[in-house]
Amino acid sequence: MKLNPSQKRFLTSALLGYEKTLRNALQTLDSHNEQGILYKPHFTINKDSRNEAKKIIQNELIQIANMVKKYDLETREVDLSNSLAAHLSENWGDLVDCSSAHLGNYGEVDRTRIEDYDREMEELADTALKLAILFGNVDD
Repeated sequence: MKLNPSQKRFLTSALLGYEKTLRNALQTLDSHNEQGILYKPHFTINKDSRNEAKKIIQNELIQIANMVKKYDLETREVDLSNSLAAHLSENWGDLVDCSSAHLGNYGEVDRTRIEDYDREMEELADTALKLAILFGNVDD
């Protein structure tokens, strides 16, 4: 079956989303419950189910690759640095909003510690912005 350009875009979009989810699932299956600072990711699945899921995912990725060839779909280059830059910019804004002035909107702030707190938050925000700029730089 030959697809027109609109059909190809439609199919590519659906398969791209599915592939991203499958690859994320594989990465999660291969992780060992990494230890975060403010979060503890928890993913429990028994070993047999984990192995079965990996096999199914690998087969689905092969099926997607076959469909890309069969329907002559174009692969896309996805620049992860732009996505990271966007997330870090958002983090920067959130960190700036955590100044003692804003924190006071949620209750009493210890005035003897404001200077240290604001300096720490400013350092975090500055670093997030610096990283956003670094990841946003595009090589020509």
